[in-house]
Amino acid sequence: MLEWILKHKLKAILVAVLVFALPLVIVHLLYKLNSGLVWLHTEWTAGDILTYIAGFEALCGTVILGLVSIYQSKTAQQTNERISKENNYLQKISVQKLLPLLKVESHLIRAATSDRPKSFPAENSIIVGESVSQNGRQFFVEVYLGSVSGNEVFSKETSLTLKNISEGVIRQIAFDQVRFSSFRLGSEVISPPICVGSDQHRFISTLLLPGDTIDITFKVFYTDIRYNNFWEYKNGAVLGVFDPCVYLTNTSITGIEYREKIYINEAYGFKGKVMYKAFEEEQDNA
Repeated sequence: MLEWILKHKLKAILVAVLVFALPLVIVHLLYKLNSGLVWLHTEWTAGDILTYIAGFEALCGTVILGLVSIYQSKTAQQTNERISKENNYLQKISVQKLLPLLKVESHLIRAATSDRPKSFPAENSIIVGESVSQNGRQFFVEVYLGSVSGNEVFSKETSLTLKNISEGVIRQIAFDQVRFSSFRLGSEVISPPICVGSDQHRFISTLLLPGDTIDITFKVFYTDIRYNNFWEYKNGAVLGVFDPCVYLTNTSITGIEYREKIYINEAYGFKGKVMYKAFEEEQDNA
């Protein structure tokens, strides 16, 4: 109602005048005109008319005050929402240094080889594990792109060194998803699937202090030769690049969770390039 009044001010004024004056005109006509009908003869006095006018004016004032109150409440609500957003933003800035954030310190992408894993887990899955030796703990992430069930299995390996650049201690790194870009080979368009980490085998549990690093062997297994032709340098030309995007959920020792995604992209003959950035709610968990 208030919005309509603000958009149609002239009409609103005319309606108000009409509502105020029309009853007076009717009453006046009832006093002046003699229709000959008994049931139309007025029994009002002048005092009754004055009382009616005063009551109607009070009603108009009450309605106007109500509209003003609604407008002020709406304005105050918008102001409170803006202040709340600003406070939330400031709070995020204040705790940003404590967010368990990882940075790619170094990486090395190796050429694809013919390889076969020890086991064949579910299709489009991620298996995270570790091996313990005299040299310490070695973490590995195995990604099974498609169904690894053919006679010849290829693998693409990357050595990653991740560094804790926050001021908090990271106690767990979860590999939620690994995604690959679609590409075209001739008339074929290949849309690689999304590989998802299992509930039991997608975590790296270790205490990573501020400034500490962790070495991870990241290996992708696949049987589709088209990936090999696209990712590798063949016959003096390169068709594409190996560019997985790894989705992580880092958990600090105090229980703070922070999601980020790491792009791994290295074109043949060029200096290796890794991009990383934070993300919030764009991950598809459904």
